[in-house]
Amino acid sequence: MGERRNIKTDTIIDATAKIVERDGFDNLNLNSIAAELGVKPPSLYNHVKGIDDVRRGLAEFVLKKMEAAVKNAAIGRSKADALRETAYAYRRFAKEHPQLYCAYTNVPKTENGRVLLENLANTLRQVLSGFGLEYEAEDNFIRLFHS
Repeated sequence: MGERRNIKTDTIIDATAKIVERDGFDNLNLNSIAAELGVKPPSLYNHVKGIDDVRRGLAEFVLKKMEAAVKNAAIGRSKADALRETAYAYRRFAKEHPQLYCAYTNVPKTENGRVLLENLANTLRQVLSGFGLEYEAEDNFIRLFHS
């Protein structure tokens, strides 16, 4: 009898990130994930609903990494220094992980995706707080920053 592998959703997302960085976001499919994990594609359905579910999990994974990078860049800095370092961290993430950044730009419109995007926006609001901007101006700046 074959060896039974203990696969968790986090393991699938980690493998997905590795595949995306190596092969590109557009080349992601369940067959490549299964091959990376050494399982048959149908086995993945015990953990995910399909490729859209995997892409959603990947987008959430990337959002968390981006928020951490931005937050770490701003710690201990204020105003212009915090904003500059945050921008550098954002850009650095996109340059170092261009294929993962594609997952960020394709965040699904789910409740969890919305919450994670809002967490990233709140981190940026904290950076902007020293500038005394109105909420609407902050909102516009955050949209500009993302683009």
